Amino acid sequence: MAASQQVKVIMAAVCLLAVLMLASQGTGAALIQSVYVGDRKKLTAKRLDVRVIVNGDEEETEYMKTHGVDTLGRVILGGIVKEKASDPLETLKRLMANVSSPRVIIAGPPAGGKGTQCEILVKTFGFVHISTGDLLRAEVSANTQLGVTAQGYMTKGELVPDDIVIGMLLKKINEPEVKAKGWLLDGFPRTVNQARVMLQEGINADCIVVLDVPDEVVTERISGRRTDPETGIVYHLKYRPPPEDIKHRLKQRQDDTPAAIKERLVQYHRNVNPLLTSFTCPIHRIPAGSLGPKDVSAMVTNAVQSTRWAALAATLGVNELA
Repeated sequence: MAASQQVKVIMAAVCLLAVLMLASQGTGAALIQSVYVGDRKKLTAKRLDVRVIVNGDEEETEYMKTHGVDTLGRVILGGIVKEKASDPLETLKRLMANVSSPRVIIAGPPAGGKGTQCEILVKTFGFVHISTGDLLRAEVSANTQLGVTAQGYMTKGELVPDDIVIGMLLKKINEPEVKAKGWLLDGFPRTVNQARVMLQEGINADCIVVLDVPDEVVTERISGRRTDPETGIVYHLKYRPPPEDIKHRLKQRQDDTPAAIKERLVQYHRNVNPLLTSFTCPIHRIPAGSLGPKDVSAMVTNAVQSTRWAALAATLGVNELA
């Protein structure tokens, strides 16, 4: 989460805490009614109208809705009430420390929309986008020990062994910026063995988002792609038609043919479900083939956000969210 977003979340939580304190004094009773009910083992948070907290400001209301700040506030208030804290503000600081940086894996078939959703997720949550392809290129370019070893395999046309790729991944996620902001792992792991090695090295996710796209949609998206060798611009014969005067020079990648696409999809389907069962974190499947990017983004964002707040609620013993 970006620093500016963290400030807004903390401010919203403080505002919610203030409302609770006012309500306990009787002056805020009109703002909050039976916020929590239940016994020591179970607290159920009821809805809190976020428009009251932000005085009806549309921009702030939209921010709180997008980032689930109202839910976060109810979770934190639930923890404070459960503990019957003598110093709510000190308790608030401690509870906020339990909000870990997000760790998310996004999976899906080739041309499934992962790139588009990664851009939106990074903008929304502020975490670091990690692609193993980018990691390999960066290590090779920097001439690191891992990069030199990887280059040896790549020069011979061989796949880089999983343990080397995982080593690069471990190095990346332990960087201070990534630890602070969290990470979004794009399209990796791809096999059960890669997932196993990841878990052995202690790399786990809070949730996995899977973009489900029918094979025929994937085939249409990929087979229609054409690249202009002079500019490097990628067009699509249906969705991004090229100008008529350059059509003659456009090229199709060898792995964008129907036969190559079919083989790539066979490999994807062979690996994806066994791979997912290797993890114990929540898995959110999004019907990305039948929805527009904005609708897919809304579902993905909600899935990531709800997973984070549910984990925090479990930590604080607030077992149900309204």
